[in-house]
Amino acid sequence: MIEFDDVGMLDITLEEDAAGIGRVMIKMTDKCEMNLSSHQARILATELIMVANRVEVRENLKRNENMVRKNSTSSQSRGFFQQAFAK
Repeated sequence: MIEFDDVGMLDITLEEDAAGIGRVMIKMTDKCEMNLSSHQARILATELIMVANRVEVRENLKRNENMVRKNSTSSQSRGFFQQAFAK
């Protein structure tokens, strides 16, 4: 079960249909319910993982760009300082 601040809860369970075949049930409070086969659930999970990875990569790239910008400006200013007083 996953709890969200404003929305409520997301509950993921395994249930069997009348024929005894396992189904993945995803329920979001009382508003939404998804009844997925294992194949559909796997595709959904794969899509979620791929999107989450893209978000993490973008955030890391933004952080690294900011770090590079900060480091390059400070190293340049140190370099100019050292050049001014070089013998």
